[in-house]
Amino acid sequence: DGEEEGAGGLGSQLSPPAAASPVAATRAHSRPVVALAAKGAGAGGLPAPPLALTGSSDGTVALWEMAADGLRRTRTLLRSDAAVADVVWHDGGGGGGGAVSSASGCCAAGSTAAGTVRLWDLRLRSAAVCSLEAGRGLADALALSGDALFAAGGGGGG
Repeated sequence: DGEEEGAGGLGSQLSPPAAASPVAATRAHSRPVVALAAKGAGAGGLPAPPLALTGSSDGTVALWEMAADGLRRTRTLLRSDAAVADVVWHDGGGGGGGAVSSASGCCAAGSTAAGTVRLWDLRLRSAAVCSLEAGRGLADALALSGDALFAAGGGGGG
């Protein structure tokens, strides 16, 4: 018969998670939040408070400052007719001089269910610095690393 959980078994090393309570709550999106990315305080030359990006099925990407007393929406980066699929921060790596690495640490990206991908340099108050059309279903998940933006999805289609 199988091994008993107990001394040395995985069951003896794990404990159930403690009940969690929300750190902050907001109703700033009109539909559910489907993507979230957070960045630590003062990272990448951005303002000192920790930051968060939220993407919603209402088609918006919002930038937030996180504080002990809650969230403060600082600006809306995207308004789209299509639901947001993903949001990501640049990992701070790279350095090859491209559009992504020159904004290292303060670069964010968002994609929509329609396959539109936008890239923002958050040090600027302007619109996206780059936009591309990957195609429906082809930008459901994003990653920013070094000089590259990666997009993946389940395939095109209607």
